[in-house]
Amino acid sequence: MKKKKKQARIRNSILLAVLVIAAFVALKLASSDKYAQTRTEVLEKYLSYMDTGAVTYEDYLESTNGNYVSDSAKEITVKAADYKTADMEELKQDGDIVWTAGAGSITYEFDVKEAGWYYICLTYDTDTDSTQNIVRNIRVNESRLFDGCDGIVFSRLWMDDNKNWLMNTDGNQAAPTQIQKQGPAVCSVSSADVDSIGAYRFFLEKGKNTVCLESVQAKLGIEKIALVPAKEIVSYAEYYENLTKEGVQTISANEIDGGAVMIQAEDTTVKSTSSLSPNNDRTSVKTVPYDSTYIVYNTIGGSNWASVGQSMTWTVTAPKSGLYKIGMRFKQYLNRGFISSRYLTINGELPFAEAAEIAFSYDPDWVNGYLGDDNGAYYFYLNEGENTITMTATLGELTKAVDLVSESVDNLNDLYREITAITGTSPDLYRDYGIMVYLPQLQDILEVEYTRLNAVMGLFGEEYGSANKTSALNDMMDVMIKLIKQPNDVAKYLSNFSDSLSALADWVTGINNLPLELDYLAVCGEGYKLPKANGNFFENFAHTWNSFIGSFTNDFKVHMTENETDRKQLDVWVTVDTRTEYDIIQKLINAAYADSEYDVNLSMVQADTLLPATVAGNGPDVAIQASYSMPTNFAYRNAAYDLTQFEDFEEVFSNFPEGVRSFLSYEGGVYGLPDQLSFPVLIYRTDILESAGLSVPETWEDLTSMIPYLEADNMSVYLASNEYLTLGGSSSSTTMPVNPIFLSMLYQNGYELYNDDNTATNLDQTELMMVFKNWTEYYTNQGLEYSVNLTTRFRTGEIPLMVGDYTYINTLSISAPEISGKWSIAKVPGTKKADGSIDHTAAAMIGTSFIVSSTVEKDGMLNEAWDFLKWWTSAQTQSNYSIELKAADGEAAEYPVANIAAIRDGGLKDEFKEVVLSLMDDLKAEPQIPGSYITGRTIRNAFVTTVSDNVDPIDTLYITLDAINTEITNKRQEFGLNTAQE
Repeated sequence: MKKKKKQARIRNSILLAVLVIAAFVALKLASSDKYAQTRTEVLEKYLSYMDTGAVTYEDYLESTNGNYVSDSAKEITVKAADYKTADMEELKQDGDIVWTAGAGSITYEFDVKEAGWYYICLTYDTDTDSTQNIVRNIRVNESRLFDGCDGIVFSRLWMDDNKNWLMNTDGNQAAPTQIQKQGPAVCSVSSADVDSIGAYRFFLEKGKNTVCLESVQAKLGIEKIALVPAKEIVSYAEYYENLTKEGVQTISANEIDGGAVMIQAEDTTVKSTSSLSPNNDRTSVKTVPYDSTYIVYNTIGGSNWASVGQSMTWTVTAPKSGLYKIGMRFKQYLNRGFISSRYLTINGELPFAEAAEIAFSYDPDWVNGYLGDDNGAYYFYLNEGENTITMTATLGELTKAVDLVSESVDNLNDLYREITAITGTSPDLYRDYGIMVYLPQLQDILEVEYTRLNAVMGLFGEEYGSANKTSALNDMMDVMIKLIKQPNDVAKYLSNFSDSLSALADWVTGINNLPLELDYLAVCGEGYKLPKANGNFFENFAHTWNSFIGSFTNDFKVHMTENETDRKQLDVWVTVDTRTEYDIIQKLINAAYADSEYDVNLSMVQADTLLPATVAGNGPDVAIQASYSMPTNFAYRNAAYDLTQFEDFEEVFSNFPEGVRSFLSYEGGVYGLPDQLSFPVLIYRTDILESAGLSVPETWEDLTSMIPYLEADNMSVYLASNEYLTLGGSSSSTTMPVNPIFLSMLYQNGYELYNDDNTATNLDQTELMMVFKNWTEYYTNQGLEYSVNLTTRFRTGEIPLMVGDYTYINTLSISAPEISGKWSIAKVPGTKKADGSIDHTAAAMIGTSFIVSSTVEKDGMLNEAWDFLKWWTSAQTQSNYSIELKAADGEAAEYPVANIAAIRDGGLKDEFKEVVLSLMDDLKAEPQIPGSYITGRTIRNAFVTTVSDNVDPIDTLYITLDAINTEITNKRQEFGLNTAQE
C-alpha cells in the first residue's frame, strides 16, 4: 500500500504562496513584524487563505447578495405534524410533538410571501432520559448552503431542582441537583461557536421553500418550525436613538423599589449545560449572600463557564417598560492578561451589534460595573413584567482568528508528517535529507502559513495585545522563518518545529477558555449607585479572622436533618479522592432517603482503613467505589456478603456486563456489584488512515501487517503498556492488574489465566507463553515504544493508532479539540477463530461496591444494605452522579459508569457509543483468587525485563512462575482451601 499524496493541498498551497509573495519582501529582511494591519485588512486579506474547498457562512452571505424583508413581513410557522415528507428510522407523534430519532430526515415546506433573509427557528422538546448532544444537519431547498449547516446543536436546557438553598446561610448548604428542563425550548439555527454573527440568516425566494432536518445524533421532539424575518442588527447608537425617537423613557432609580432589581447570578432560569452549577465563594465579604465559614452557594460560573457556547439565562421582572442599565458584580481572574467575552440577548434577541461581544477584562479582584463601552453604560429596553437576559460565552470576532490558527495547525501537522516521513522524528542533525527534492513545496507551504499567523498577530496586535496570549504564535513564526530561509537545515529545527506546533495546538485550546464568575446582576434605574465590589481593611480583617476560627468549628458536612436516636442507621463508607465527590454522593443520598424509615450515614475514608476497621469490628455496612480486588479480599476472610443469596440478584446483575462477574466471584459466590467500568479500545486517526489508504485493523494480524507501512512514513502504533487503570479507591494492598492488552490476547485465544480450580497459573503452558511472546515482540521486533507523550503524538499524527483505555476518549476530546472529527474508535483488535469469526474479547476493569457481612448482620441491616447497593448502582443514580460530577468539576470530570443503561443514556457520541455498547458482551475480567495480587506484578516485571534487556520472553516469563504459584499456594493454605499439591 502506498501513501496517497495530498495533491490538492499542495497545489492550493503553491497558489496561495503566489498570492502572498509580496508579503515576504519584509520577511526576508527580518524575523519580527510591526503588526500594523487593521481588523478589516486582516479579514479581507487573509480569510481567503482558508482554501479547503469549504463554503463558509461568510462566503454564503457574500455570494447571495440578498436583502432584508420589509417590516410588514410576518413569521411563517408550520406545526410539527404538518411535515411534507419524513424518512426516519424512528418517527413518533405524541400530541403536538413529533419525535425524531435514528437515521433519516424530516422535511417541512413553507410558502414565503416575500423574498429575503429569514431565521429558521425551532420549538423543540428533549428526551430527558439522555444527556447526549442533540445534533442535526440543516438542508434548505435540498441544498447544503454552507459548512455551518452541518452539526447544528440543539441544547438541552438545565435547571436547579429546587431553590431552597438560595440566599440560605443556615449552616452548610448542598448545591442543587442539576436536572433537565422539561417542556419546549426555542432555538434559532446558529453556530455552535456563538460568534458575533448570531443566528444564521437564510435567503429564501418568494414561493415554496423547504427546510429539512437530517438526524445525526439523539432524539429530538419538534413542536413547530418557523421562518422568522431577519432584522438588520443596528449599532448601539442607532438602537438608542430609535428608542428615544419612539418616546421610550429612561427609568429613574426612584421608580424602582431600592433603585434596582437585584438578581442573584446563581438564581438562573435555565442554562445550557449541567456544569453550570452554583459555586461557594468565601473570598470576599461583599459576596451576596455571605458567610465567612459555612458552605453557602452564592456565585456561579468561574472555570465552569469558560467554554464557547455555554449560556445562562436569568428572569428579571421590570416594574415598567423603558430603558435600564444592567450592572454586574463579576470576577475574571483566571484569564490573565486577556478578556472573556459574552454574547448578550434580551428576550431571545440581540438588541444591538455591540451586545454580541461584551468584554470582561482581567482583574484578580471582584469588580462592580455597568455593561457598556468607553463612552459609558448601555441602556437596554425591557418590557413591563418578566424579561429574560441570556449571556453566552463567545470569542466574538476572534472566532475568525482562531479559525485561521486552527487551519494552520491542521496544515502544519500535515507538513510535519510529510517531513518526518523523510527524516524520521529523531533525524541526524548533520544531514539535509534532500528535503527540497522530496518536498519541493516546503517553503511555499511555510510562507502561506507564516502569512496566515501574521494575519492573526495583526488582530491581536491591534486590540488584544498580550504577550502571554501570542507567544505561541511568535514561536511558531520564528521557527518557520528559519526553515523558509534554510530549508536544508530541517533536521536542526525539527524538534523546535514539533514543540512549537504542539504549543500552537494548545493555544487553540487555551484561547477558547473564557472564564467568568458572577455574583449578581442589577437592573438599575438612572441615578442608582452600584455597591462597592470589595470590602475595606476592617471588613477584610474580620472576614479573615472569622474564617480562621470557623475552620476549627465547622465540620463542613452539608446541611441535613438531624438523626433521631431511635432510628436505624445504615453506615456507608466511600473511598473517593475528593471532598467534592463525597458531597455529591451525600446530596444524592439525602434526596433519595429523605422519607426513609432509616438513616444513611456516609463517611469518607482511606481505602487502607476498610479491612483493618472491619476486622476490629468497626467497619461499615456497605462500602462503595472500592477497588476491584476488595470484595474478594473481604470474601477470603468471610467479611463480605454473598449477593447471590438475594432472590433478585441475577436480575440486578443483568444491568452490568456479564464478563465482569469473575472480578467479584469466589468459591461460587458473588461478593459485589460494579459501579465503574473501563476496558481497552482501538483509537485511530480517520484522516491519516484514509490518506494512507489503510483500513481499520480488525485483528492483531491486520495491525501487525500495517505497522511497516506506517513506519515507512515514520509513524507508529501505541499499545497501552505503562498505564494500569485502577478504578475505585486503591489501597496499599490493591492488586496490580494484568496488562489489559496481554490479557485480551490471552482470552481471544481461548486461554485462562488460572487452572480450573484456581490453584495455580496456566502461564507455564506453551500456548500461553506464545501469547506473551507475541505481545512483547511488538516492542522487541516491531519497535513500538512503551512510554510516549501520547496526546501530543496522537494529535500530530506520529501515532495514528493506539490501543488504550476507553476513558481516554474524554481526555482526547478535551485536550485535543483541534482534531475533533478526525478520529474514531473501534473494538480492540481481535483474533480469528477456526470458523472464520473474529474474537474481540477485551479485558475489563471495574470499581466496586459491596456489603460487609460481619457488620451488616450485627446491625440487622442486611435488606437495607442490599436496597442501598441496588439504588447506588442503578442507571438513574449512576447517571445523576455523573451529571453532578460534571456540574462540580467541569466537562473533563467524566465518570465511567458500569450500568449498561446509564452508558446508553450517557453523553457519548453515537459513533463512540455504538462501539462501546457492542463491546459489552465481549468483556471479560481477570479472576480474583487468593494470592493473585502477585500475578500482574510478575507479568509486568517479565515484560519490562524482556523489552528493556531484549532477552528471550519465554525464558524470562518461565523463571517467574514459581513466585506466582508459591504465593497462590501460601494464600490458599492461609484461608483453609485446597492447594495444587493436594
